[in-house]
Amino acid sequence: MRDSLITCGLKAASVADLTYTSDGSSITITDCDEAAIGAMHIPDTIDGLPVTTIASSAFRDCDELTSVVIPDSVTSLGNSAFLNCDNLSSATIGDGVQTISNHAFSQNNKLSSVTFG
Repeated sequence: MRDSLITCGLKAASVADLTYTSDGSSITITDCDEAAIGAMHIPDTIDGLPVTTIASSAFRDCDELTSVVIPDSVTSLGNSAFLNCDNLSSATIGDGVQTISNHAFSQNNKLSSVTFG
C-alpha cells in the first residue's frame, strides 16, 4: 500500500508569509499568514532595512508554527505577539530584545523551550 500525501493548502513558513511596514529606517512585522507551518526564522533585514519590532498580535493564531527564531535586530515584541499558537513548542529570542510586552507568548500550551540569546 502506498503512502499518500494529503495537502490542505498549508505551506512551510517563510519570509513570504510575513506582512510588514516600514518607517524608512526599520521594519515592523505586523502579520503572518496563518497557513504557514513549521519553523519560522524571522529575518534580520527585509528590503535592506533592519527588522526591529514584532507588532501586537502579529503571529496570533498561527496554529501550525512549531518554532520561532527572533533575530538580534529585533528590540521589541508587542502585546500578544504570539498568542494562541497551538503548536509552538520553542522560541529563540535574540540578544537585541529589550521589551517583551504583556501576553507575548500566552496560551501556547506546547511551548516548552524559550532560549534567550
